[in-house]
Amino acid sequence: AAARIALALQKTRGETMQRIISTVLAYGPLPRVQARGKQIVRRLVADKKTVDGVVHFVLPVELGRVEIVPDVPARVVAAAVEEVRELSRDQGPLL
Repeated sequence: AAARIALALQKTRGETMQRIISTVLAYGPLPRVQARGKQIVRRLVADKKTVDGVVHFVLPVELGRVEIVPDVPARVVAAAVEEVRELSRDQGPLL
């Protein structure tokens, strides 16, 4: 999801995102994701990267380089989770 968020925020290029996704999928199918994007967004406030109510994301800028980004819009996070959820369908065991 981080690569898709980075692309949506124009922190990375489409080619970089695709390489990351291809590399992950080369290790095997994703486990099936049941959580919805909005559910994940609600749970992020308890994440260890949340400081003073602001969620920080570690996003890939290019291969081997990341950037810490605060205040990613909830709609961007939810959309990225939904994309991963769709990608995971019929790929692996239900988790």
